[in-house]
Amino acid sequence: MWLTGQQVVEEILDAQGAGCPPEYFNIKVEENHRYHTDHPHLKELPVLRTRYDQTTGFSPNNPRQQLNEITPYLDGGLVYGTGKGWADVLRTFENGTLAPRGKLAPNDKLGSGYPAQNTQRLPMANPPPPFNHSQYVGRGYTAEVDRFFKLGNPRGNENPFILTFGILWYRWHNHIAEYLDKRHPRWTDEKIFNEARKWVIATYQAIVYYDWLPKYMRRELSPYQGYKPTTDPQVSHIFQSAAMRFGHTLVTSGVHLRERDKDLCGVKSFNRYGEEVGGVRTCNSFWLSPEFFTGDPGNFEKFLMGLSSQGSEKEDHVIVEDLRGNVFGPLEFSRRDLMAINIQRGRDHGLPDYNTARKHFGLQQLESLNSNEFKRKTGTDVDEDVIKRLESVFGSPGEVDIWVGGLLETRNGPGQLFSKVILDQFERIRDADRFWFENTNNNLFTEEERRRLRQVNIIDVVLSVTDLLPDVDIQSDPFTAVHENNSVSEKCKQILSNQKDCHLFGDFTTTCRYLSPVDTVKDSCSPPGTYDYFDGSQTSYILTFTIVAGACVAMLAFVVIRAKTKSKERAKKVFTSIKGKENVHKAKGEYKKVINVLYCRV
Repeated sequence: MWLTGQQVVEEILDAQGAGCPPEYFNIKVEENHRYHTDHPHLKELPVLRTRYDQTTGFSPNNPRQQLNEITPYLDGGLVYGTGKGWADVLRTFENGTLAPRGKLAPNDKLGSGYPAQNTQRLPMANPPPPFNHSQYVGRGYTAEVDRFFKLGNPRGNENPFILTFGILWYRWHNHIAEYLDKRHPRWTDEKIFNEARKWVIATYQAIVYYDWLPKYMRRELSPYQGYKPTTDPQVSHIFQSAAMRFGHTLVTSGVHLRERDKDLCGVKSFNRYGEEVGGVRTCNSFWLSPEFFTGDPGNFEKFLMGLSSQGSEKEDHVIVEDLRGNVFGPLEFSRRDLMAINIQRGRDHGLPDYNTARKHFGLQQLESLNSNEFKRKTGTDVDEDVIKRLESVFGSPGEVDIWVGGLLETRNGPGQLFSKVILDQFERIRDADRFWFENTNNNLFTEEERRRLRQVNIIDVVLSVTDLLPDVDIQSDPFTAVHENNSVSEKCKQILSNQKDCHLFGDFTTTCRYLSPVDTVKDSCSPPGTYDYFDGSQTSYILTFTIVAGACVAMLAFVVIRAKTKSKERAKKVFTSIKGKENVHKAKGEYKKVINVLYCRV
């Protein structure tokens, strides 16, 4: 189950939001890149800078601090959301009533095995699916958010693989709630919900730290020493912007839907908009996840079997094309290059260079990018020509971007630098959590309950919420590929025809069996599309500015004419005033003449 890392990261980190006002930090596109040579003929890949604390970023002594909008703890945010309001909606039916006996609300159409539809319109992430981009461009708006399943994770419907995990944990909560209801019939609904939530969170903590992480890292964490209140659990910039993105190298181009043993373990095809497709292609399933389950509710188990049978990509510097240029984007540009964004995001967040980071974590610094020195100090087995190309681009180790240098160290798990960063982060999260299930001072569990929790594995959850048979339909350790000590039925092993040597946790090398890769030729990634918000508005734009310009001219003419009219009126008043004064003088003269005549007569 190679996608576990994504849902673990989304439990502790949400730094996806763009700043306000938006700031673009675009990536120039090479002239020979298909973005430039083919449609949409772009010269730059649009990238928005990340949201940050507005009180930071004013000087080198106060650099920007990007925001993590959720808690860094493993506290069930994937299942219940990060606030009570969100959790309440997950428990609520469309008519406003709560699901009975502490359960999360089931789906009206698909039954109790699936979460309710998002009819209350929780603000879940909802980018336009790139496969249907032209449809949204044609009508001018994207798909409705109420088509999604209600989950605690706002990005839980991104792809059908991560949605499978969301459904798994939804079922696990309701499974525990049913058990508690039978054991404690007098408990209130609220009591059952919160007790079930406590056990789900503890189960998730135990599985991540003791079942998944050691296999992912190829090593154990340091033993738990108890709650440490002075430890800072916050997610470091180097973890979120570089180290944990190591998992991108494991992503495959798709997953097959596999049948159960009783159905001959065959690989199931499905109909996608009238086209028969053999596997679920990663690049063509972004934000189309619910359709894979609403069309066939049995696909949940098929996805679990497919994910546990599909091999991850080799842990190296090679990334599948589904992420290299074909990951989802916004409506104005439907496809992006996630690897280019990884590098640019590190620069946006002000990460140190690769060599400085190695020094900070107590690793040997590189004097040059000589291939012999690079291999000797990092322990990598990457090809020499790759290191030579690295040197031709960057020149010196002090110029290498941290994500690029760290990825080239990869060998059977994260390399030296990324291992240090990831282990440090997960240990701080665990040690700083006073609600950690192993903390004996929080009185959440008894010693016997803590012991049982430490023994829980992902297969226990899977078998509790499905009808799958262990060692028949699915191997006992779904986090590890099928091999001689972790097998399935003979019929299913025949379907897993792709055999390779694999190096497993515990320094164990054996032959592993996988499903064949998804056919990327028959089901190629849909091409990138764009949306110009100005397109189709040319006529109205011209008319608007013509009318505005005409109105301005008319207003100016009115002002000029009005000014002239007022000027004439003032002149007329002045002239009338002058004539009035002249008449007064004339009258006075006539009066004097009459007086003189009278006096003369006398």
